[in-house]
Amino acid sequence: CSVPNLCWKQRRLIYGEVCRLGAQLDRLLAGVPYDRVLVALLDDLQSNAHGQYRRVLSFLHLPDDGRQTFPAQNTAKARRWPALTSLASLIGEAKLRVGISRGFGIWRHIDAANRIDRERPALGLELRERLKRHFAGDVALLESMLHRDLSHWFA
Repeated sequence: CSVPNLCWKQRRLIYGEVCRLGAQLDRLLAGVPYDRVLVALLDDLQSNAHGQYRRVLSFLHLPDDGRQTFPAQNTAKARRWPALTSLASLIGEAKLRVGISRGFGIWRHIDAANRIDRERPALGLELRERLKRHFAGDVALLESMLHRDLSHWFA
């Protein structure tokens, strides 16, 4: 697998390790009692956002604020002008190399104007099979920890 030349934060690409939810939960529970941890799966949020919201409030001993709608957040996006994103990455890398860590926040506005909603493309069959093999053991660990059947993740 090759990393794009303009990717200046390559450590963010270690999805294979970061996304091992079973291992992450196991590590968390090694230091935190189970009754102090609430696991909410995206499946549950998608099927019953309001119920999950109330579950989280109850876990945190917070009152219900009465909200009923839960719009989707972080939906799939595309860039109108990919070259603009590449230029911003180069500028960001150059700033870090010379020790400039903060800007004026202008990029936030430019990036927002450059983003458009799009349909999330389906995974190719080969990649889907690689992911299934890669995460099979971790999903089994998560199933055992949560006492839930997650076999539909591999459907």
